[in-house]
Amino acid sequence: MDFDIAGSYDVRRYPWFSPHLIIKAMSLVTKLYGKNVEDKREFKLAREMFDAAAALLGIYELHNDNKYFLQPNLQSDSPDVVASKTTEQLDSSPVVLEKTNLEIVTMTDYSETNSVVEFLKQTKLSNKKSYDSKTLIVCVVNKKIQINLQEIADGLKQIKPKSTIYVLGKLQGNNDKWTIFSPYPDL
Repeated sequence: MDFDIAGSYDVRRYPWFSPHLIIKAMSLVTKLYGKNVEDKREFKLAREMFDAAAALLGIYELHNDNKYFLQPNLQSDSPDVVASKTTEQLDSSPVVLEKTNLEIVTMTDYSETNSVVEFLKQTKLSNKKSYDSKTLIVCVVNKKIQINLQEIADGLKQIKPKSTIYVLGKLQGNNDKWTIFSPYPDL
């Protein structure tokens, strides 16, 4: 298994965390610092880790083989977060450690568009970016908009990105319930 990101990523350099621990830690940080956690640049990494943890728990709920651990990427500019899971082989081969890169992007009230597809085209799917099939792009919708799953899936099929796309957001009217879906490659 290749662990290189930009040629020299060391998976042993920093600790790995369970998504549950990250969510618990972010809850404590939010109680301590309040609204600043959402707005201040100093908390960007903490927000990315929280969003990645929420996404990875959702991905686990979609399929229980997806039990990931994560660590912040403090070694290069991209990806934002690195996740890994172990996979048992059907034959007598050893357990394989699979690494996945996560790119996190958040659609807020300040985003120019209400279309998730257009937002992704302006950010992570712009011509300036190029992500491979081992990268998960997590679009966190932190904006009160109507979401049409099929419309997002159809729009992404026209673009044909190499990466798997997940959309994560809170359900309207309930601050504690989140939803996640993958409109690409398959809805």
